[in-house]
Amino acid sequence: MSKLSKSLPYHLFVEGKNDLHVVSSLCGLHHVNQNFNIKVCESVENAIGLFRLTLTNPSAYPRIGVVLDADTDVEKRWRQLVDILKSSNKYDCVGVINFPADKVLRAFPSKVQVTFQVGLSRFREVNASDFVVNVSYEELLKLGTDKYTVKLKSLPRGVSHVRIHPEQVDFLIEQLSSDGN
Repeated sequence: MSKLSKSLPYHLFVEGKNDLHVVSSLCGLHHVNQNFNIKVCESVENAIGLFRLTLTNPSAYPRIGVVLDADTDVEKRWRQLVDILKSSNKYDCVGVINFPADKVLRAFPSKVQVTFQVGLSRFREVNASDFVVNVSYEELLKLGTDKYTVKLKSLPRGVSHVRIHPEQVDFLIEQLSSDGN
């Protein structure tokens, strides 16, 4: 594989040259601003490898996409990509509201995974940071349990069929010592 071009901020990895021509033609036909590099990877394995690698450096690759053939098993290929995204741990989306300065929220697990459906036209525009879970101190006190059912407070436009895993997290509210530790 050749080095990635850094001239454009977004990257699309395609399996082969035919995929490059299809994507370019679709962009032209539908007047899509092609503000992304298209990298021909020459094989499914190379495209998946590059996809996995760029997930480890989100500041250098803020938006990435991949176009792969699913010649034999569409569901298997889709699950493979979903598993790669899940294992990247890029779904940190829990925030706290109105917590006293001497208390801190500890959640177990500390991150949740969000899976969703979005149309191709919006795919490049959706980021993990678009999914927000806000938990207020008062809300947790009223629960009467140490389990919180995760609820998204905001969703990006065009996103549907959202699933959160795990649906519930265990939590504790920790009292900080007077020196802030």
